[in-house]
Amino acid sequence: MLYPQLNEHRETTSLDGIWDLRFQWQEANPEGWESGFSPERHVAVPASFNDLYTSYSERNHWGFVWYSREVRIPRAWRDRRIVLRFGAVAYSADVWFNGKHLGYHETGHTPFEFALQDLVQDGTNRIVVRVNTRLTPDCVPPGELNMPGSTIHMGGNKPPANFDFYPYGGLHRPVCLYTTAPSHLQRILVDTKLADASADVAFRIFAEGGGDQVRVTIEETGQTAVFPLAAGTTTAAFKITEPRLWGIGKPELYHAALELLENGQTVDSYRQRFGVREVKLEGGKFLLNGEPVYMQGFGRHEDFPIIGRGHCDAANVRDFELLSWIGANSFRTSHYPYSEEQLRLADERGILVISESPGVGIVPDIATEKTLATHCAAIREYMARDYNHPCVVMWCVANEPFSQQASARAYFEKVVAVARSMDSTRPITMVTCFGLEDTCLDLLDVVGVNAYPGWYGGGHPFDSSVHAWFADFLKQIHDRSGGLPIMVTEFGADSVAGFHALPSELWTEDYQSELLEHILEEIHKCPFVIGEHVWAMCDFRTGQNDRRALGNRKGAFTRDRQPKMVAHLLKKLWKK
Repeated sequence: MLYPQLNEHRETTSLDGIWDLRFQWQEANPEGWESGFSPERHVAVPASFNDLYTSYSERNHWGFVWYSREVRIPRAWRDRRIVLRFGAVAYSADVWFNGKHLGYHETGHTPFEFALQDLVQDGTNRIVVRVNTRLTPDCVPPGELNMPGSTIHMGGNKPPANFDFYPYGGLHRPVCLYTTAPSHLQRILVDTKLADASADVAFRIFAEGGGDQVRVTIEETGQTAVFPLAAGTTTAAFKITEPRLWGIGKPELYHAALELLENGQTVDSYRQRFGVREVKLEGGKFLLNGEPVYMQGFGRHEDFPIIGRGHCDAANVRDFELLSWIGANSFRTSHYPYSEEQLRLADERGILVISESPGVGIVPDIATEKTLATHCAAIREYMARDYNHPCVVMWCVANEPFSQQASARAYFEKVVAVARSMDSTRPITMVTCFGLEDTCLDLLDVVGVNAYPGWYGGGHPFDSSVHAWFADFLKQIHDRSGGLPIMVTEFGADSVAGFHALPSELWTEDYQSELLEHILEEIHKCPFVIGEHVWAMCDFRTGQNDRRALGNRKGAFTRDRQPKMVAHLLKKLWKK
């Protein structure tokens, strides 16, 4: 699925803005709503609906929410292929167009689309989307789990999601209509490989509806060639001499113009951006273009006041400016695939990204066939979507699953196999919080470790005994995995902005800063650690519970993106 593009052969129009909304309460009768309904609220798209209103029941609604809007389509589009595209809808969506059910999509973080075919009518057309925000035990991620006694169980949350971030719902990313010819380019995958002073670049091209050739031109080098299509697919191979390599802070990008030909005439075109770079693991190190790289940065969340998890270009630009200011070179898309627009910014800024699936908190012992199928489908979707981004240097298949359970290894053998079938060029990781009890460490290329010495487990001060424990803990995981490199993917402490104490105490900015300084000292003693991601970049909203005071406050920045003490410490360390 190609990102919508306006060019000589494609048109697109945004459907973002104000839509109608209606909550489906338990007593509601939604009969006929798929053709239209009387709205209760206005709702912004893209945005989460949760933080827009003032009532508790609407903010924390757990179930169906209906969106609708009218659209008029230009007559000039009628002989074209017209596609309705959603960037992401959480958690799942059923879509109708003029009362006709177009289809269903689940997991809430990847794009989906429907060709409207002959459904378009003169005058007003109506789009209706039924969003389901409810998460059940076999969803990915799960909700409504009853697991008393679990040390990482997030039970008691309101709404009842089993993870430590708010389960925002709604049309979170841009919605648009776009057109193509009946014969059109459908998918493009770009592979680059360094070879001495040159680079091999291959475009795997897939077309639908017709076409017999594809012309590919690399704009920066002037190379062009025509390739025959066989059963709608072809591979276009080029060699670039003395390539400009994409790297950290050096976002060298190339552009390829692809034209689908039919009887010698161009019927569709697409401009595909790519970067020439190569990632490898060698000698326990992470190599980018043959040079060792140590990752420093954050886990993050798509979370911002009022819009929730909704896409916002302004918030994204601010976040990337903060990454640059503090000296970070990477981040993880914890705990789900982030927007395509964010990855485009990372490409343009030279920031490394560990792209993560929505498989957070998976419980293999109670996982169903549906759980596994949904998890694998999400991996296929987000890896295909993110494949061409040079910023993406690693895939993460899950965060904090119950990987110590009896069924865990069999479950994740299947998940990892799907990921490897999608891409053999980037390392695979999974983030564990079970340490030495984890049964899946050796399935991976890099082991992600979440650990909170000095915070959880009583909130003890970070004394010499904790120093010794943490250093030994990392070494044991390294040995247990068979010597795999480790990425410390989460560590940190909550602090309330403006709280201070001397000597430092829990919840103060002073304690957070001192704790991270000590943890980083221990991490830097471990030659097998290839990176450090502080949890978290910014404070973020969580479900209501008695362990979170208006959200998770482990951010180096506040939720509205202002620095705490620890941000200045990290800047000093990382700028070196």
